Parts: sequence; C-alpha cells; structure tokens
Amino acid sequence: MKRVLIVSPHFPPTNAADCHRVRTYLPHLASLGWQAEVLCVEPADVFASQDPLLCESLPDHVPIHRVPARATLLQWLARGKTLGPRSFRFLRSHGDRLLHPRTFDLVFFSTTAFTVFRLGPRWKQRHGVPFVIDLQDPWVNDFYRLNPEITPPGGRLRHFRADRQARRWEQRVLAAAAAVVSVSPRYRSDILARHPQLGDLPWLVLPFGASAADFELLDDCAVKQSRFDPRDGRKHIVYVGRGGPDLEASLTRLFEAFARLLDMDSDTAGRLSFHFFGTSYAPEGRLRDSVMPLAEKAGVARWVEEQPSRIPYFEALRCLRDAHGLFLPASADTGYNPSKVYNLLLAGRPLLAIAPGGSVAERELSRFAGAMTLADSEGQSQQAVLDWLKTVSNQQQITLPTSIDCESASQARKLVELFNAVTRN
Repeated sequence: MKRVLIVSPHFPPTNAADCHRVRTYLPHLASLGWQAEVLCVEPADVFASQDPLLCESLPDHVPIHRVPARATLLQWLARGKTLGPRSFRFLRSHGDRLLHPRTFDLVFFSTTAFTVFRLGPRWKQRHGVPFVIDLQDPWVNDFYRLNPEITPPGGRLRHFRADRQARRWEQRVLAAAAAVVSVSPRYRSDILARHPQLGDLPWLVLPFGASAADFELLDDCAVKQSRFDPRDGRKHIVYVGRGGPDLEASLTRLFEAFARLLDMDSDTAGRLSFHFFGTSYAPEGRLRDSVMPLAEKAGVARWVEEQPSRIPYFEALRCLRDAHGLFLPASADTGYNPSKVYNLLLAGRPLLAIAPGGSVAERELSRFAGAMTLADSEGQSQQAVLDWLKTVSNQQQITLPTSIDCESASQARKLVELFNAVTRN
C-alpha cells in the first residue's frame, strides 16, 4: 500500500471551510490503496470555531500529527495572526522528521493557508518526495486587481501583502509540483496566462463535494439548532456562509424582489424570514454585518437576520435541514466555485441560487434538479425570484425529494487515480 502525507493546517475539531475536502476523502483512501497520515495544527492555536462532532466522521486508522502555531516576535509586532506564517516553521520541522528516512510516496497539500505550499519544493529537494497542490481558492487572485472598487477580505493592505508574496512564489512552487488539483477550471487558465511554461503540468479539476454520511451522523447524534424555530408558523429561508462585497449583486437582487413581493402581496411575503449565518471570518470583537446594510437599503431589514459569527458545522447542517428554503448568493468572480453546493442539495430543500451568467457556479448548479439557478445579469426579470419566494411561502411540506451523487467517494477515486499516475512517473 502506498503512503501519502496530507498537509491540512485546519483540521477537525477546527471548523474551517478548507478542512472538509480532506475530511471527506479520508474514509475512502485506504480501500483505494493509499494509507494516509495528516499533518495539521493544534486546534488551540487556530483562530476558528471548534466542532468536536467533526472528529466522529474521521476514520480511526488515520494517524494525525498536530503541531503548534505560534507567532515569532516579528510576526507578533506586526500583529500577524494568519495561520500559514505562524505554523510554517513547526510544519516544516515535523514534516522533515516524518519524511526522513523516506517513508511516504507523496505529499498532498490541501489548504487555503497558501504559505505552507512553499514546503513542497523543500521536501522534494531534501527527501525526494513528489508533491501535489490542491487549490481550493486561487493562490493569486486577479479579481480584486481587475475590480478595484471592491474591497478584498481582510482589507487592501493585507491583501496587497499576501498578493505580493503569492506572485513571488506561485511559479516556483507549481514548477516543482508533480500535479495540481483545483475546484474550478478557471484557476488553470488564469495560471497558464501568467505562466504558459506550466502547460504540461498534470491538472485535475475536482469541484467541492459533500458526504451523505454527514447527514446520517446529524440524525444519529440528534443534533439540534436554536437559531430559529421551524414550527413557529413562518417560512424560514437560510444561507450559511461568508458574506462580502462580491456577493452584493446577488443579495441585492433577492432583497429587491422580496420588497416588490411585499408591495404586491404582503400576506404571502410576511410569512417569510431570512437568516444569514457565519457571514464573517473575522475573530470575535471584529465581526461586522455585511448583509444587513443591503437589507436596510432595500427596506426589508425587518424580515432579515444576520449572525456574522461562524456556527458549528453540524449545527449549520441542521439549520439547512430545518429551513423551508435555501439561498445561495454566488460571487461576482465568475471563476469562483462555492464550497457548499452539495451540502445544500443533500439538505433536500428548495434552493435558489443567483449567480453571474456564464460563471462556474451557474454551470455547476444548473446540472441538478431541485436547484433554481438564475443568472445575475442586466435585464433579467424578477419574476422567477418572486415565484420561488411564493412557492416557499405557500408550501405545506418542507421536504423536497432530491437524488444526487454526493461525490465524496467518487472524488476520492479520481484523486487516487492522479496519485497513482504521479507516483508511476
């Protein structure tokens, strides 16, 4: 059996968006011929919420190596709290011990803490182990450069520093990689536009998936949520995920349609409530609403609730299951592929997604029955949104029959095929 060291700084019980790909792959790798070990950061050193129930979804046979993440004096003086720089030296030293003498066939990086990608060339040179990079987000993102009116997450100064470092390292890391995995095909075309010499680099597009086992665990453990009461006579529409300026067009379109419905049919519209959870990645004390200002501008704030702090993963799934309707605002960045698509579909509730025309999100969602995808482009009628809102308001049952391939097992097979090809070469 071949062996792979998976580097994922965020890892359960840490509840971070970028840990779930690895978490859902792990139960399938051993049966496909690969023994995995995980190198991650101690949850106490991660500035993110915790969900201990996430650990129940991990296979018992996978060793997990946890390292600290502490800022150097220089990082502390610069108020550096980003996980990648804080954990880099600890991941480096522990990885050196695991890889010497060479006991692994491959290293797989799956994280949005992009700084740790720089360990790939080091370990390849020192220990002769090839590595594969998984781009869950673009390492270099030209979206904010092309749209300067939009403020990037974390602010312009932080984004400038991260962007400058990413541009310095992207080409040299990818040139040394054995292959790249990405959630969106746009990431490959953007990288080749910057570095055409990487055209022969093996590349696998693997969209975000989900695991039906998570919903089984949700029911087995009788997880509850207290964010809203699904039996209070109202119809609750839920979104769980980040906010941000790139989502404003989709959110505005929803609120303007709802405002029109209030004018047309106040009884139908008055039964609806909108809930937005986990809209900010900022630490406690620095949380800011990003949805409520748009609701206030549209005059519908009375029917909208925003809780910017992140909520535990399984509580979020219960919110999706308890909802009468689900909403997905897609990013104005047409190459962005939302991570939550399959969880929304597996929740089995009526889903409305508003995405830019021709975007990756629109193409992905349009494949599935039970999801209404609406292109957010000039001249589109509000009628489709109005009809969807009326349907949710008037429905008697909250369960929408749906059947999809949750894809976690099939994704693991595709990933292992790439691992096998890399190690054969």
